[in-house]
Amino acid sequence: METRSSRSNDGIHRKRFYKDVWFWLFIVMTCLFLMTFSVLTVYVNDDETNNQVKVEKKNSKSQKSNQGSKKNKSTKTTYLNPGDAELFKTSDSKITISIDSAQRVDANNDMVTDISHNYDSTTDYVIVNYTVTSLTGSLDTNLVDGSEFNIFDSNQTSTIQSSNRDPGTPDYISDGQTAHLRIGIGLETQSDFIYVKMDDSTWKIPVS
Repeated sequence: METRSSRSNDGIHRKRFYKDVWFWLFIVMTCLFLMTFSVLTVYVNDDETNNQVKVEKKNSKSQKSNQGSKKNKSTKTTYLNPGDAELFKTSDSKITISIDSAQRVDANNDMVTDISHNYDSTTDYVIVNYTVTSLTGSLDTNLVDGSEFNIFDSNQTSTIQSSNRDPGTPDYISDGQTAHLRIGIGLETQSDFIYVKMDDSTWKIPVS
C-alpha cells in the first residue's frame, strides 16, 4: 500500500526532487563556484591593497628624499669673493658695498687698540677694508661704519669689533661718490680667513 505523499493525484508514482543526483550535483557546483569567486575577490582586493601600500610608501620615500634635497639646497651658502659688490637700500638712498680685503695687524694698531687693551680673550687682530658707493641720494656714512656687519672667524666664532674709526671719513657721500672705509676686529684664535655677513650676503675673505 503506497502513501499519498509518494503518489500523485493522477496515480503516477513520482521521485522526490531532493533525491535526484542532478539536484545535489547542481548544489555542489554552485557552492564551488561561489567559494572560488569569493577567494578570487579577496586575493584581488589584497593585491590591490598591497600595491597601494607600496605606492604610498614609495611616494613617502620620494617626498622625504625631495624634502632632504631641498633642505640641503636651502642650507648651502654661496660666498661672495673679495671685491664683489652687493646692492643695499637705506631710507634715503641705494648703495653698493664690497668687502675688499682683510689685513692682520699688531695689537697696538690704532684701529684695534681698544680691543687689545680691554679684551684679554683676543689674540689676533685684523683690519677689514670695504668700499661703499652711493647710487642714488645722499648717504650718511655713520649708517655704514662697519657696525652693521656680522664678522666671524674661520670657525664661525663671532669677533669683537672696534669702535675706533678712521679720522677724516666724510660725513656724507652723494650720488656716484665712493668711500673706502675700514673697521678693526679682534679674534680669539688666529684665522686664515673671515666671514663678513650683512643681511643675506656673506663674503669669505682671506686674511693676509
